[in-house]
Amino acid sequence: MVARLLVFTAVEEGNVLEIIRTSTAHDLVAFALSGEITLDQIPRLQALVDAARSRGEVVTIDLEHVWRVDRDAAFLIARHVRKPDNGVRVSGLSTGLVEWLSAVADERP
Repeated sequence: MVARLLVFTAVEEGNVLEIIRTSTAHDLVAFALSGEITLDQIPRLQALVDAARSRGEVVTIDLEHVWRVDRDAAFLIARHVRKPDNGVRVSGLSTGLVEWLSAVADERP
């Protein structure tokens, strides 16, 4: 059985981001993001991830339905893409988005 729960919807200055929490087992959770990700929304996403990890859950962030990521938010997401051993996996990435996230991550120390 798959449990789905809308955990967050943000509408700020025309930007919309929706986060749906899905769990397929007691220790697996996915956060499916849809819309546009801005730096202002990263703390909420990080809080959801941190809470899941503190419960021992394996986390996947699904970006398949994200159509825009601002540059500052991209840097923070790129950390999870580059270090999948931190217990957070990122899925739903197109080849172009992976390349762009890598380029953004290379810009900062």
